Amino acid sequence: MWIQLYYHGKGMADLVSELILSNKGSFENKRSCDMDEFGVYGKTVKGRLYESDGKERYFHIYHSISKEASERIRFEDKRKTMKTYMMARQGEEFTFGPMCKKYFYLHYDKDNKIFLLPEENTQVTERELDLCGYFVIITSEKMTAKEALHIDKSRDMYCTTIGH
Repeated sequence: MWIQLYYHGKGMADLVSELILSNKGSFENKRSCDMDEFGVYGKTVKGRLYESDGKERYFHIYHSISKEASERIRFEDKRKTMKTYMMARQGEEFTFGPMCKKYFYLHYDKDNKIFLLPEENTQVTERELDLCGYFVIITSEKMTAKEALHIDKSRDMYCTTIGH
C-alpha cells in the first residue's frame, strides 16, 4: 500500500490546493464526515496525481477547526510582521524579497527606487486563508478517509515509538 501525506503548501501544492478548494464546503459540517476521535471532518475523492497517471488515487481531504484557528493566527501574525517591516522602510531605497512580493504589491516612486508603501495582495491572502485548517492524504488503495487517517496516525505513533 502506498500512502503519502500532503498538507497544503507542501509537495504538490497546486494539485492539493485545487482539490481542497473544489471540495471546500461539501463536508466540513456533515455529521457523516465527522471523525470525532481525530478532531477533524474528512471525505475521499478519486483522481489522478497528474494527467498521464495510469492509476487512480484516493485523495482524503480533511478539515480541522483547531488547525484552522492556529494556522490563521500564524498567517495573520506573519502578514502583520511583514507589513511592519516594510512600513519601517518607507522613503528608503530598498528591495524586498519574494515573500513580501507574494503577499504585497510594492509601490515605489516614479524612478522605481524609493519605497513608498505596501498594498496587500488580497487575492493571494484570501486564498491562503481559504486553505487554513485543511490537509490531504493520498493513497493508492481504496479506503475511507477515516481509515487513511487511522493508518497515518498509527504510522506516526510507530515512528515515534521506535525513535524516528
